[in-house]
Amino acid sequence: MKAYVTIIPGFEREVPTVEELMKILIDSGVVYGIKKDVLEKTVEEKLTYQQIVVAEGVEPTPPIDAMIDYKFNTSRDSTSFDVFPRCDEGQVLAEKIPPKDGEPGKTVTGKELPSQKGKDFDLRKYAGENTKVVDDKIIATIKGQPYVDDDGVVHVRNVLVIGERDLEKSQKIDFPGTIIVTCNVDGAFK
Repeated sequence: MKAYVTIIPGFEREVPTVEELMKILIDSGVVYGIKKDVLEKTVEEKLTYQQIVVAEGVEPTPPIDAMIDYKFNTSRDSTSFDVFPRCDEGQVLAEKIPPKDGEPGKTVTGKELPSQKGKDFDLRKYAGENTKVVDDKIIATIKGQPYVDDDGVVHVRNVLVIGERDLEKSQKIDFPGTIIVTCNVDGAFK
C-alpha cells in the first residue's frame, strides 16, 4: 500500500532528478498514488538517508448495511406532554435505508482491491401487527400507538398501555382509542 524511497548520495551527484526517481518507481512497478510533490521536495531539499513515503495506495471503503429509519419517537421524552406516540391509518412509521457497497481500493502497483457489498434485509420481517410494507416503507393499517419491540419489529396497538414509568412523565394523556393503565394512579391525570 506504500512505496518508499531512500536516497544515498553518490560521488558524482548528491541526489537524482525527479524524472530519474519517477522512472525508478515505474520500473519497480509503482504506478499508482505517486506523490510528485514529495519527490520534488526530496530532491530540492536533498533529503538523504531517510525512508520517505513517495506513493500510497487507497484502501477499499467499508460498505454501509441497510438500516431502518423510524419515523416516530421510539423513546420517552420527559419534557413533552406528548410522550405517547400515536399514528393515523396510512402513516409512514419506518423507512428502509438501502445498503451501499464499499468503493474498491488500489495498491501502488495498480492492483484493484475489491470492496465488500452492504448487507440487505427483507423489511417485511420488521412489519408487525397492524402494519404493512409498501415501497420499502412500513405503513400503519390502523389508528393507534406505534411501538418497536425488542427485535426491532414495528407494531401498532389499538389500545394505549400505560405503566408506572409512563405516568411519571405525563399528567395529560390524549389517545384516540382504549387506554389501559397497569398501575396505581396517584394525583390528577387528564
